[in-house]
Amino acid sequence: MRIGPLLKNLDDNCNILEISSGAGRLLLQLQRMSRQKINLFANEIEFDATRLEIFQKNQITPLAGAIETIQTDVRFDLIIGVHVIEHVLDPQSVFAWISSHLNPDGVLYLETPDANALCGRIFKDFWGMTHFPRHLNIFNKTNLGAIAQTMPIGVKHEDHSHFRFLEKPLQN
Repeated sequence: MRIGPLLKNLDDNCNILEISSGAGRLLLQLQRMSRQKINLFANEIEFDATRLEIFQKNQITPLAGAIETIQTDVRFDLIIGVHVIEHVLDPQSVFAWISSHLNPDGVLYLETPDANALCGRIFKDFWGMTHFPRHLNIFNKTNLGAIAQTMPIGVKHEDHSHFRFLEKPLQN
């Protein structure tokens, strides 16, 4: 699993949120993998009754609605967004929400396609057409970094096709 190593750095009773969690498979897998008690939160625009029942059975707290509109006092030690940010209307507002709900030493695990990856280099100006209309935003290191720089979040790791591991540095 690509985010399994993050579990090693989390304390007992840490709060983990998956944005756009869908069926919750990733959260359920994290629950099985974790050796410590973790508090899981799932976000989706809306949840059906079956999914809510599964979440209740597995002690996963649902947070329904667009993430940037969610009202909660919970602060998260890990926020996961796998192939989400490219689908939102206003990425800046999502980053602002994350920044205000991520603990000072928390980690944002984000994956999004990189426009400068091999496909982007091959298709050049036509690469976006392979992603529209489902991807509202197309990112590369420069424009994603520009959004991250407006908040106390910095890029910790990236690979050649996606950006991963954005981290909120410790603050006084």
